[in-house]
Amino acid sequence: MPGDEDTLSPPDGYVVSFAHFHERGFATPAHKFLRGLLNYYNVELQHLSPNGIQHIVAFVALCEGFLGIGPHFNLWWYFFAVTLLMKQEKRQELSVPMGCAVIQLRNNRVNEYMSMRLSTFNKGWHSH
Repeated sequence: MPGDEDTLSPPDGYVVSFAHFHERGFATPAHKFLRGLLNYYNVELQHLSPNGIQHIVAFVALCEGFLGIGPHFNLWWYFFAVTLLMKQEKRQELSVPMGCAVIQLRNNRVNEYMSMRLSTFNKGWHSH
């Protein structure tokens, strides 16, 4: 039931993370590009999904490892769209606490980006 969810409240200096993120390449300290994305989209780490983390990690690896450049936001924006999922409650939009920031390749750019396999079954990942 909405409103009955546990609210994440880590101690000062702590950040909420998930094992599924680390399985997809997330590491600490977080890359400056990831921190910039979180700031730009006004979301926190727990708002991302495991596949979103994988997209970010792969993008950083592509830029730094293959292109020899730092990750660039304009290139990110060219390839990816970020959608914030909201839920309706009594005519008021509320953000979904975990996994609400969906990161996907823009449909018209799929053939221009490297091929990679994402998990097709992430159901229940946030309960872990």
